[in-house]
Amino acid sequence: MTAGLSLVALAGIAGLSIDLGRFYIARNELQTYCDAAALAAAIEINGTTEGITAAKAAAVGLPNKWNFGTTELSGTQVKVEFAATPTSTAWVVTPDATQAKTFVNARVTATVPLKLYLLPTVNTGSSAYVQADAVAGRLTSNSVVPGNLLPFSPIAPTPTDTANFGFVKGVSYTLRWSSNVGNSGPAPNGSMCAGDLALGHGSGSTLERVRNGPSATRGYWGTQSGNELDNRIENGYQSTVAVGDLIEMVTGSKNGRKNAMEARVQSDTDHTNVLFTSYENNRVNNIRVGNGRRIIVVPINSGEPGSSTNGGGNGNGNGNGNNSTNNNGNGNGGGGGGGGNGGGNGNGGGPEWRPVIGFAAFFMNNLSYDDTAGNEPFCAEYLGAYVQGANSHSGGGNATVSKVRLVRWVQN
Repeated sequence: MTAGLSLVALAGIAGLSIDLGRFYIARNELQTYCDAAALAAAIEINGTTEGITAAKAAAVGLPNKWNFGTTELSGTQVKVEFAATPTSTAWVVTPDATQAKTFVNARVTATVPLKLYLLPTVNTGSSAYVQADAVAGRLTSNSVVPGNLLPFSPIAPTPTDTANFGFVKGVSYTLRWSSNVGNSGPAPNGSMCAGDLALGHGSGSTLERVRNGPSATRGYWGTQSGNELDNRIENGYQSTVAVGDLIEMVTGSKNGRKNAMEARVQSDTDHTNVLFTSYENNRVNNIRVGNGRRIIVVPINSGEPGSSTNGGGNGNGNGNGNNSTNNNGNGNGGGGGGGGNGGGNGNGGGPEWRPVIGFAAFFMNNLSYDDTAGNEPFCAEYLGAYVQGANSHSGGGNATVSKVRLVRWVQN
């Protein structure tokens, strides 16, 4: 009798060690999947119902095996939901178009039944449910990390517009102006793209601000070297840039950069669709064909020079502008003042330093960089808020930078 009772006790202890161990292993497997799936879903959110559909596909399309990697999660065992905040108590499986505009958080929950082998000998059930949960969403930021920014800085049509800088989604704006800014016509023979053309060429227009700026400033920033501009078009600018930083606007149309722009377009796995909506909708098994190389992020400026600080003086020589953010922009040209940290614009006609007022995502049209007219502007379609880490698309709605992060996870 004692031996029999001991066996029951031993079975219970063994059950605790074996079945409970399997429970924790299964939960860790589910948690790993949920973390990855929530991130994958949040990256796809773009302010539309199409983005919600893509988010669901991205989440369930990840490898999702559990039970020591032998069993796949079924469709009924995974739930993907969306909400405006990570702590929401009202998660929605299928947001409507209005909700999709603000639902920037994705929650993935996985629940599976785990068969118990030894614990049932001490009157427990024959199975237990294991569940894991993860939430990923957007955290706002005022900076862009190295490797993302291209060396173009469009002028904001309306610098005081904190939502979209005055840009209109789906409309093309000028990244690089042609040298012929005296021509107010459209590309390819004119100097500007459709969005800037619609603003006209009168007081306050982007074209007027280009014409009033330093001679031959056409939209590039950061370096005068054509080869270095090519490298940054290919690989991004290798420094962190934040709102409020001063960037050095460089001079020259640098027509040779069209080859680097075209090479970047061609490096996308979808380099033929002209419009972003077509690009987004070009999918196989709900996965976008394009790899995101044609979606770029650029700093936006107001078209006005930044203030100089801690400097000045009347020197006659040519000053230098060192670095493109916040550092040592010295006096420019004969009779020019302006100097000191943060750079200012001297009166001698040298480079101009402009403050970054925000960041935005643009889509590179595959027809915009062939330079058939010899000196056409570089145009790109405005997409909206930039989502850092989501190189395949932009977000929607505002001018702040968003970073997709795992913002909360819960093990139940």
